[in-house]
Amino acid sequence: MIGERAASLEWRRPGQEAFQPLKSPMARDLANDCREGVAQLSSEAELIWQFFAKQFYYGQDTQLRFGDVDAAETLRRLLRMPLLVSRIVSRDGQPLARPAEPLRWELSPAASEQGDYTLRLVQADGTAVPPVCCVLPGAPTLYLTASAAFTGPRPHEHVLDIKGENRIPAPAIERTSGVAFLHSLGVELPARLRERVRIVPFQVAINCWLQPIWQGSEVEECVVEVAAEAEDGHQQTWTGHDWAGSKPGAAGKGSRDGGLITYYDTAILQEVPVLLEPLNLKPSTHAGQLTVRVTKKFPELFSAWLKTVPPHIKVELEGDLASFATPDVAGRVTLDATEAEIDWFDLRVVLHVSDATLTPEEIKLLLNARGRYVRLQGKGWRRLQYDLSEEENERLARLGLSPHELSAEPQRLHALQLADDAAKKFLPEQQVEKIQRRAGELKARVAPDLPATVTAQLRPYQLEGYHFLA
Repeated sequence: MIGERAASLEWRRPGQEAFQPLKSPMARDLANDCREGVAQLSSEAELIWQFFAKQFYYGQDTQLRFGDVDAAETLRRLLRMPLLVSRIVSRDGQPLARPAEPLRWELSPAASEQGDYTLRLVQADGTAVPPVCCVLPGAPTLYLTASAAFTGPRPHEHVLDIKGENRIPAPAIERTSGVAFLHSLGVELPARLRERVRIVPFQVAINCWLQPIWQGSEVEECVVEVAAEAEDGHQQTWTGHDWAGSKPGAAGKGSRDGGLITYYDTAILQEVPVLLEPLNLKPSTHAGQLTVRVTKKFPELFSAWLKTVPPHIKVELEGDLASFATPDVAGRVTLDATEAEIDWFDLRVVLHVSDATLTPEEIKLLLNARGRYVRLQGKGWRRLQYDLSEEENERLARLGLSPHELSAEPQRLHALQLADDAAKKFLPEQQVEKIQRRAGELKARVAPDLPATVTAQLRPYQLEGYHFLA
């Protein structure tokens, strides 16, 4: 139950209609009963009790005081659990309201250059926020009142008062650092200020190339260099932890030219850390470089990552890495059957590829890779994708073949298998006629009777198998 200064634990024993505060003596009894298996709690009650039991174990009472750091952390976790939405209530016993629209900062402009701007925290519709009991950081930030848990902007402790009006002199706002501060609050610039602000966006470019991990080494690493540049030449470089170089908003980064305020929009820069996470970049032995080791798993990792890069971020791929920007090699499949033994044929895959620059040896490597990447000398990483329709896939399956398992090695099949109509799509007409003629001869044979010593009743497929082997 959320009170004015603390959240307290209440319980309802069997036979009771209303919840009652759980005092320390009763909490000790409950702890013993739970430990001995006497008390049976619902899943929600068990979850809540585990949080409060920790508080109780360390000598505290059954309250989570808003001013206590550890208690606030426990409350923050409780409020974020969907299972407990109905179990966290106000003083009247009703579940806390969870407004969908977040709180926001409202800015009132200054009347003159010597006046003050005012900021205050309001609800989505502009009405005042009820008294806030505590602010719980996280994603998103939670603002807890006696009857509701609001989401809202990240708090600026020791800078802005969430409970009242914040007056800021106009000269402090009407400068580059002031505009950057308003942007960090998500506040729309008032018309008086907006007319004087020139917003300059950054363009992010990622450059990738390969190099040995040290001079003379055969082991390679992929260097990933990320730079951001504004239209006026203002630049920043990603270090793996932060953006280095000239920082937007500081002296020399923004300017006031004849009353015009230049602000560098860093929104696109915030996308980079999350975008690079899948690569798990590490510092290289070469100073200032971020790299990922080139291993067997590298091509699949790098190819999948490239697909996540949004179109407004430019990627430059040098050397063999440029092959990842080219389409996969498309392959059409035909089959060739060669008689190996009486009634048995060796079936080989004949591949017709879209890339005329590939040699027979390279095509064989791609075929044997079964859809995985292969690094080809002077051509980078390539992989084969079969150009097969759904019908063709079904025909191959009827022959016991799968595109994912095809290789340059021959597969031995019996004439009766190849006589299936599914093979007509892939085999030359002359081979089809030869195989079907041979299959017809096999089927025309008189089916031998079972030996007299076999007294069991064979199932149809067993009988066919006997005739096949005979």
